[in-house]
Amino acid sequence: MQRAIAIDSKHFAPDHPTFATSYSNLAHICEDEGDRAAACANFKKALGILRKHFDENHPHVKSVRKRMGQAGCGA
Repeated sequence: MQRAIAIDSKHFAPDHPTFATSYSNLAHICEDEGDRAAACANFKKALGILRKHFDENHPHVKSVRKRMGQAGCGA
């Protein structure tokens, strides 16, 4: 996933929604590996990007907030 983020950075602005997807995916991996702190940090990056482009009721924002809650990160 870090490689995907590096590739994205060559083609998109750092607040492009594509990065939110990459950070969210990385958060899932970190969570699966038991690294809750890294998972939460990546979910927060994803949510920050999404909030720049979408309102709180957008499905992408809701999805990340839900996953953050499930991971114990808060939103």
